[in-house]
Amino acid sequence: MTRVRRTKVVSAVVSLMLVGAACAARAPQSLQRSTYSAPTALPAPQRVGGMSLDQALATRRSVRTFSARQLSASQLGQLLWAGQGITSQDGKRTAPSAGGLYPIELYAVVGNGLWHYLPVGHRVEIRAAPNLHADLQKAAFGQQAAGQAPQVIAVAVAYDRTTAKYGARGRAYVDMEAGHVAQNILLQAAALRLARRHGWRTLLWSQWGRDWEARATPESIAERVSDGAGEGSVLLLHDADDYSAPGSWRRTAAALPRVLDTLAARGLHATAP
Repeated sequence: MTRVRRTKVVSAVVSLMLVGAACAARAPQSLQRSTYSAPTALPAPQRVGGMSLDQALATRRSVRTFSARQLSASQLGQLLWAGQGITSQDGKRTAPSAGGLYPIELYAVVGNGLWHYLPVGHRVEIRAAPNLHADLQKAAFGQQAAGQAPQVIAVAVAYDRTTAKYGARGRAYVDMEAGHVAQNILLQAAALRLARRHGWRTLLWSQWGRDWEARATPESIAERVSDGAGEGSVLLLHDADDYSAPGSWRRTAAALPRVLDTLAARGLHATAP
């Protein structure tokens, strides 16, 4: 992933707090009276980033003070995707689940609204939820951070989805899954926070050539990355093979002139972000 030049910092990821399912409490009356809107699509999640897992693990820290700035829909959607996003055509997700039953539900308190994450289609349904922060603080055993963070992600569980198959031991499976999901979200937050710290601008690629695969050829890379490319497209190509098939960067380098020629024929030219 190409690093981009320094620019205005993105919204601080530390303006969000994660509240676990163990803090669950009965929904306040104001929330019980509201209904969800029709699902709204979130910006597509970024699946290839510039930070290694090792770096995310080394930089993850718990914080109790937060910026007042709100996260963008793209950033918040990225965090929700990290927790429960779908990553395969058969519905598998970013976090493992016993029996593939997926008992985890993710919610985000955003301003005076409550987002319910829908993994299928990477969407959210939204309902009015005024003044939820006081209830969140109470549910989190009085932790002030839960009441002060501008945005909060809540990890909720539906035990019966798993206990219906595994019986009483299913509750332990669900608790473990909640931990998997929470850690995914925290590691994603660490990656986004590192980008902010370095003044990098987060870009979501729109075209990729699958150039890391051993079966890729210069022709297949050029065809894939050019297909549908137009003004404003962000092309993803790799200049190293640290996480790819050995020597894959050579095929990428050979594909680049073909890509540039194709774009030029469309009256387009490539530029650094």
